[in-house]
Amino acid sequence: MKHKTEEFLHFLMWTCDRLLQPTFRNLTDSFEQWCARTGSDRHINRLIQRQWIETKSQGDSERLMKLTDEGCRMIYGGRDPLENWDRDWDGQWRMIMFDLHLNQNTERQRLRRYLHLRGFGCLQKSVWVTPHPLADEAELLAETKVNAKSMIFLNATPAAGESDEEIVSTTWDFNQINSRWQSYLEMLDTKPNVSLESEKKANALYEWTNAERRAWRHAISADPLLPRLIWPDGYLGEQALKKRNQTMAADTGA
Repeated sequence: MKHKTEEFLHFLMWTCDRLLQPTFRNLTDSFEQWCARTGSDRHINRLIQRQWIETKSQGDSERLMKLTDEGCRMIYGGRDPLENWDRDWDGQWRMIMFDLHLNQNTERQRLRRYLHLRGFGCLQKSVWVTPHPLADEAELLAETKVNAKSMIFLNATPAAGESDEEIVSTTWDFNQINSRWQSYLEMLDTKPNVSLESEKKANALYEWTNAERRAWRHAISADPLLPRLIWPDGYLGEQALKKRNQTMAADTGA
């Protein structure tokens, strides 16, 4: 997603009435004029083409915009927290083990980057784990151009008395993860209490949404979004999401 388009997608979210039914109902004419002056119509068209928002007419002059499920997922950073937290876990860990030659360093780095973005944790050097299904990882194997003999995907359960809690604490640094979520929670408190009745106020909210997006991405990028059954004590991810939803649903004056 292009940077400016992503910013605008977040701006749409933060001017919504509700998380699950975000719309642009009752926006003032001054915002429509601001939208036209800043070229935001172009970003709206891009989002419609990517099926991240839906739009339809409401009467002769009113336009309704709604985030799609894919649009909401993109706002979350590509992974839906609730979808992962509420997943029924079968108790099995999914493992990816690989052994790439030094001349395959580009593929190795690409693979590690992908696994990190997907919420995998590095249990050991080339052993990465996740409690989530590996439905999408077959495509990964083809794209990395790695010999299948150098990589193996496994479903596994501890066989030497290791607990799931030990695997979680060894694989992910939840002190760092919670520190990022705490910073995000504090950032939400800085949301300007403004309406969209003027260009100045609309710009203030727009700038804040950019900062909010960066803070959210920073926090969620380190979070494996584990199923609830294996959450460590004191995990702040759910608290951060609830506060985000409450902040978004608050009256913006729209």
